[in-house]
Amino acid sequence: MGVGDAIPVLLLCVAVACFTLDNTNVWMPVQTLSWTEKIKAVALITFTFLAERVIGYETGVITSNCHTYPVPCYIWTILFGMVLGCCYVVLHPVTAGERNKLLMSFKLAVLAIGVNWIIFNSFIGLIFNGVMPQMLLRSGIDVAVFFLSCIVVSKYLVKPVLRV
Repeated sequence: MGVGDAIPVLLLCVAVACFTLDNTNVWMPVQTLSWTEKIKAVALITFTFLAERVIGYETGVITSNCHTYPVPCYIWTILFGMVLGCCYVVLHPVTAGERNKLLMSFKLAVLAIGVNWIIFNSFIGLIFNGVMPQMLLRSGIDVAVFFLSCIVVSKYLVKPVLRV
């Protein structure tokens, strides 16, 4: 069942990235992240996603079965935070040529990954009656927190690109 979910997510991610990311920096040297920058980025994004979801679960803002199945719920949350961090690391070279860190983070977190996540969660709202507002709220909060995490990572954890 997980593979069945992963294939459409991957295809949506590729499709959204094709329409939102440009190739204006094709002839510029690509900035790759060092291993420490990659680890810090994945760790920070994972931590912020976990913190957001824990607060959401415990306050009831985000509805889930976390009180019934806490271990699988929190394992999924941590793993998905790691996936978001890995997505940042993989897509960073595509957006690294952007001089404006806020715009770079917006393109990566909101346009390339966030739109995909919102569309994917919307399908749950189409299947189950009455859950669309919760799915939009949940994925909107996820994208906002991921966007803020990407700003922090790009501003404080990643060395700036040296221009010649």
